[in-house]
Amino acid sequence: MGNKLQRIFNPTKEEREEDMKRSKMIHEKLSVKRECSTCSHCVHVRNYPGYVTAEECECNAGLICDTVLFSVENCPLWEDRGIN
Repeated sequence: MGNKLQRIFNPTKEEREEDMKRSKMIHEKLSVKRECSTCSHCVHVRNYPGYVTAEECECNAGLICDTVLFSVENCPLWEDRGIN
């Protein structure tokens, strides 16, 4: 089963690379749909570490933003935020 606390708080280089690969895959999948969590206009209400998709956010362009239920797709003002 392994040490999950070690995986969360002190991941190895390989585990960090695996996490980044998974995050990029999720980002690319949601970018195709032009969803809020991948938009540069989406401002997260709470600042969680890493790439989080289902969290409260607001649109600084004045549009409806939904990263929890993923009901907003193909936004006309969508701009890719990128991923580090």
